[in-house]
Amino acid sequence: MEASRTFYSDIMGAKVSTVQLVSPYSEKGPLNQYLETNPVGGMHHIAIEVTSITGAVDAASKKNVRILSGLPNFGEPNSVFLDPADSNGVLIQLIQQQYEDSSKN
Repeated sequence: MEASRTFYSDIMGAKVSTVQLVSPYSEKGPLNQYLETNPVGGMHHIAIEVTSITGAVDAASKKNVRILSGLPNFGEPNSVFLDPADSNGVLIQLIQQQYEDSSKN
């Protein structure tokens, strides 16, 4: 438990703000695959909102946390997934709700 608290608060800088319940929107997708493996359900992943997706990716990488999805997905919203092997077995999505202005870099 302490390792998880340290990971989320100290390494990721997380604070609890929202819990979102989701259900599959199609018969073939990651949530359906999860439910086939875990028929009683449970937690699929944690999403953490960040102010800068590129800053969060850089910070995670510097702390040897691997990014599963490679570069940020600059869709709506911008997001990446962290390797569960580096986050106590939990799939974590870093998510930025608004686009970054790359012209300011």
